[in-house]
Amino acid sequence: MSPTAPSSNLDLLRTPADLRQLNESLLQLAIQGRLVPEFPVGEGQSMQDHWKVVRLDTIARIGTGGTPQRGNARYYAGGEIPWITSSATAAPFITQAAEFITPAALTETNCRLYPPHTLIVALYGEGRTRGQVSELLIEAATNQACAAIVFDGAAGALRPWVKLYLQANYQRLRSAAGGAAQPNLNLAKIKALQLPLPPPTEQQRILARVEELQRLIGALGAKLEQSAEQRKATYHALLQQFVHADAGAQHAAWHALHDAFAELVVDVDAIGDLRRALFTVACNGQFVTHAHAPGASTPPVPPVETTGHFPRDHRRTSAQLPALPGHWAVVDFGTVAAIQSGYIFKSKTFAVEGIRLLRNINVAPGSINWTDTVRLPWELAEDFARFRLAAGDIVISWTAR
Repeated sequence: MSPTAPSSNLDLLRTPADLRQLNESLLQLAIQGRLVPEFPVGEGQSMQDHWKVVRLDTIARIGTGGTPQRGNARYYAGGEIPWITSSATAAPFITQAAEFITPAALTETNCRLYPPHTLIVALYGEGRTRGQVSELLIEAATNQACAAIVFDGAAGALRPWVKLYLQANYQRLRSAAGGAAQPNLNLAKIKALQLPLPPPTEQQRILARVEELQRLIGALGAKLEQSAEQRKATYHALLQQFVHADAGAQHAAWHALHDAFAELVVDVDAIGDLRRALFTVACNGQFVTHAHAPGASTPPVPPVETTGHFPRDHRRTSAQLPALPGHWAVVDFGTVAAIQSGYIFKSKTFAVEGIRLLRNINVAPGSINWTDTVRLPWELAEDFARFRLAAGDIVISWTAR
């Protein structure tokens, strides 16, 4: 079996997602024994014939922790024992804690103290957290959202390989989670993991090669970040030229932006930036020639008639607005539309059947995303009819997420 290397076409690597994919490929090749040349072995044999498959709990002790009662000051006040949650697994090593507990918390709750070089696996958590693995470099306790993998004595030599294997199987761990509302891993699933175990010398060669290639990936990441910042700066400069161009130069500014778009765009945020630039130009009256511009012989367009009240001579009175066509009226938003806040429904009122409930998580730029949908029972919805939305209504999310 000949070694396989990651793609040498590095020009295709343009985003952090590309580097993550490259790193994932690297880890997969490593745990399959395809990253280094094989040792010479007996005729008709492969080095992998000397690998064995072991169950994780046969080579390590596996436990978890707990969360001391938050309202009990004896468990937290003046605590000096690092206490780790699953969010800490985002980094490859854990060197400090955000929270601390007391000796009383260790003796009176399910918390356990784990030694340095314990591997920590996130059993559950938000977003990408579930399935992440990190390594303690300090003595620390954990909460129940973490699995702690401890290697005793000579088994400590296996820790780097096991960590590599768990990192390479991040997606497999996530897919092994159970539960519908919030899928979770558990200790039984971690203990039962089957992993390939090469001979010690082979482990060392693979790990050394992984370290070497990950240094290269890190260097590529630094170059990509620098290049991305340069492209972003150029892109935003072109956006500003387009937004502030006068009528005679706007066509050329748009074409300059259009021609450079594919080369300069580095993330999806750039699409939103372009959309906002287009809206800005439209709302500033820069897209069309105005027949009633100042000095024209035709009279100005009268102010918008609404059910509200505002001064008829209310044009360009706000310092926050750009220079607008002279015949445009400036009105308070509330005079042309009915504005109201939504209602905060408790999750216990949600139902399987009923009317859809629009939440902040469903409000995307320019659209509504119903991927994560909850419903209110029809009978409850009738009591809150004044909050019902109609086609054409505009929704603004004003809570960060």
